[in-house]
Amino acid sequence: MESLYLGEIFYSGDIIKFTLEELNAYTDTFSERKFIGLGGFGRVYRGIIKGRQERHINGQHIAVKFSRNEVEEERTEWMAEMEYLPKVRHQNIIKLIGHCETQERFYLVYPFMQNGTVLDKLSGLDWRKTLRIIEGVANAIQKLHGFTPALVHRDLKLRNILLDKNFIPKVADLGKVTPEEENINSSGSKTDDIYSFGEIILQLITKEKITYTEANSSVPWRIGDSAIRNYPTQKLLHVKLERTGCSEEAAKAITELGLECVKPQPQDRPTIAQVLDKLAYLS
Repeated sequence: MESLYLGEIFYSGDIIKFTLEELNAYTDTFSERKFIGLGGFGRVYRGIIKGRQERHINGQHIAVKFSRNEVEEERTEWMAEMEYLPKVRHQNIIKLIGHCETQERFYLVYPFMQNGTVLDKLSGLDWRKTLRIIEGVANAIQKLHGFTPALVHRDLKLRNILLDKNFIPKVADLGKVTPEEENINSSGSKTDDIYSFGEIILQLITKEKITYTEANSSVPWRIGDSAIRNYPTQKLLHVKLERTGCSEEAAKAITELGLECVKPQPQDRPTIAQVLDKLAYLS
């Protein structure tokens, strides 16, 4: 396991400190034309880095997220991302390019992800892309849980998984990450991440977003109940995945894995290492 020093913000030499003037230039002063959407703690805008030659970043497309200094929750999440993102570098976790701090706002700068979120692309994902996303998210969780103490994401969901131009998944929005030892009496354990991962699997294979109600859904999305557990596997798997290479054996295995991860009792859920072992047979 990797050791994780906690207690202060870690400023890596690779993390660039931008000025507000620079961010305004990159985003056309945060023009509404550049608005992408709402992130974990604030609005997100698209931009292009201009006039900087170091680290070959000039011309790079970026996403800039900002929070309001006076909102305590947003400030806390900004500080969490500043603390953890430089320490948990992984191909399936979003990279932090730089930051900016003013009296009124905090800004974080990331690479722009051309394919948006998994939620955006849910209906069009074929089996190959679906499996790649599942494996990538599992690898990101393994990275987080591999630290001592383990880091718990606490906010894993389709909207927080970004896709680059090659549909490589990047887990984002680490603003709620905390060491597991700080969550002994709360809902912040590794098993909670596993439950969220199971929800992600089940949404990917059914292509239906969790609503926790059967209204407007062809799938019984009361995951904690027995309804979905007794639902026929062939009815859970979306026809698009069947038509794009998902075998009956793979469909059964990935569905069972998703259901294992959302077992009601935390101690009955697999570890991320066990999840990866099972995914290895599907690759």
